[in-house]
Amino acid sequence: EVSDVLLRQGPDAARQGIGLSQEGVKLLSPEERQELGALYQAALQNLSDADKQRFTTLAQKGQAASNQEIAESSDLIQRALRTLPADKSERLLALVGKAVQLQLSQSKSEPPAEK
Repeated sequence: EVSDVLLRQGPDAARQGIGLSQEGVKLLSPEERQELGALYQAALQNLSDADKQRFTTLAQKGQAASNQEIAESSDLIQRALRTLPADKSERLLALVGKAVQLQLSQSKSEPPAEK
């Protein structure tokens, strides 16, 4: 199901993916959140200052971004990810996939009982 969400294309699918990943990241362990942040930072460091600023601006809009802004954001992050070594980009994508899976699982089930 995660692959279905992540492989769908177009602005609506991207918007859904943004929402799922933003919410799902909150469900990752603190260590995984920190690692994901560090991987994104490493990737974004390879963009020009103008592109980094534009990406930050677009990322803050999240699901409220226009279709054109979502396409632009996607292009920027793809360019940034291509600059990472393969193992780091694979790990970043694995963490995003895990975040989406956690959010999908949580949104399907009842809130877990307190332990």
